[in-house]
Amino acid sequence: MVNRHKPARAWWEFRDDLPDGKVLMVVLTPEGTMIAVRPGEMTDELFKAVNEMLSHVVGTGLWQPGSDDDEAPED
Repeated sequence: MVNRHKPARAWWEFRDDLPDGKVLMVVLTPEGTMIAVRPGEMTDELFKAVNEMLSHVVGTGLWQPGSDDDEAPED
């Protein structure tokens, strides 16, 4: 269940520690939903644009990360 008293948060982050063969992973954390991307798999320009879009959809309530309906995509 989503904690309505704490603002939803989601962000993309470059991470070197993804499992072998993964270039992108959704990670639910106590702070919110992190989308981890292996460095070199996404341009810096695209990375910045996606983070801005994600901030907008979360900030306006179009998506509430961490809800019970969220499911990680299958490989």
